Parts: sequence; structure tokens; C-alpha cells
Amino acid sequence: MVLGVAVDVPLRKLFDYRAPTGVDPATLRPGVRLWVPFGRRRVTGVLVELRSASALPDAKLRSAIAVIDETPVLDAPLLELLRWAADYYRHPPGEVIAAALPVPLRTGTAALETEERWTLSTAARTGELPPLSSRAHRLREMVEALEPQTAVDEATLAALSPRWREHVRELEKRGWVSRLREVPAQPQRRPTGVGDGPPPTPEQASAIEAITAAAGRPAPFLLHGVTGSGKTEVYLRAITE
Repeated sequence: MVLGVAVDVPLRKLFDYRAPTGVDPATLRPGVRLWVPFGRRRVTGVLVELRSASALPDAKLRSAIAVIDETPVLDAPLLELLRWAADYYRHPPGEVIAAALPVPLRTGTAALETEERWTLSTAARTGELPPLSSRAHRLREMVEALEPQTAVDEATLAALSPRWREHVRELEKRGWVSRLREVPAQPQRRPTGVGDGPPPTPEQASAIEAITAAAGRPAPFLLHGVTGSGKTEVYLRAITE
């Protein structure tokens, strides 16, 4: 599998990489970000397409370093629009796609806020690991605190020892502890102003129907109406369709 990756540089091309080592192919979907080597730097890129082969010789084809996102930060319609814009305006695809991302996402920041928790590994719970030394008091305390819990947070571990990070790293190295990254539940928010107004007038409904029927292909529309006639409501409702 060859990955066609957009990198934020002034070159009108995608860059080919091999998939990162040990990555589940199912996670490699267009729209996810990756860490990739670029010259002597490590930069973020956006996966644009998957290919079966590359024009580059195998010896020159480098591997991506890691996948940043579990789910795409750019969905398929938006990614298609950005590729079309890059081609239409003869602009580097990496610069066009980067411009569509908030600045933190361009530098590899997580797209979703995550919470770290820790749990005993399956091997630790089933007794497959060699026992900890009786002298490793702090490590044994950590294990005892984790044993009755599904997972614990930073505050719980910090209450056991001010050096808890050091102890947890050692337990991770020995296979006793696994780190979990969880996305907190996000409240469902209703778009402000959409659906809050009165039902569309017949003229508005006709315009909305015509616009949504043309979705997926270039089509010009002109809304003509005096101030306050409801043009913005047509835009909002067409966007949500």
C-alpha cells in the first residue's frame, strides 16, 4: 500500500510514503493526519489517497512515521472540494488542505481532547508475568491500587506517590500496565439559528430544494430578495440538508 500525502509545501504534488510499521490498514483513511519524514524534518501531512504502487523506486520510498488521528479530520466531501480547488486554481494541494485546518491541527495537535487513564494489562491480571520483587514497594503499591479498578486517573496515582509517573513508566515497560486514552463525552449542541425560525415560505422552500438537488456538482445560484426577505435562512437550511 502506498499513501498519497499532502504536505504543506509550495509544490503542486502529493508525496508517496509507505504505511507506518505495525499500523492497522483500517485506520488509513483519506482525511487522517500523519507524521511523515520530509527532508531532515518530521512534519504533519494529510492522507489524500491510497495507491497500489508508486512511481518512485522502492529504495527511495520512505515510510510514514505514525498516524495522528483515529478518524479523519477532513471528511470525504470537504477533501474532494479542497482537491478540486487546488487543481482549479493551480495551487499546491498541501497548502490548500493546510489552509482548511486550524493552526494547532497543522502542527500535530490532537483533534479531540483526550483523558489518560491507566489499567492493569491482561497479562498482569491473568498471572502470565513474573512476580514483582518484594523490594519494589512502590511498584507493588501501584499494582494493588490498579487491581480492583477498571482504570484509574492521574489524581488517583498522584495520591500514592509524587513519583508516580516514573513508577508507571517502569510498570508499562515490564508489561504490567496499559495506558488508555479516552475522549470525554461531548455535549450535543444544536447549531444556533438553524431550525429555530418559522417554516420556509413557498419561495424559500423552492430555492432550498433546487440548491440541495444540485449537491455534488458545480452549479451557480442567484438569490434575489430585499433585505429581510429570508435569503440567509435559505443558506442555513441548504447547508444542513
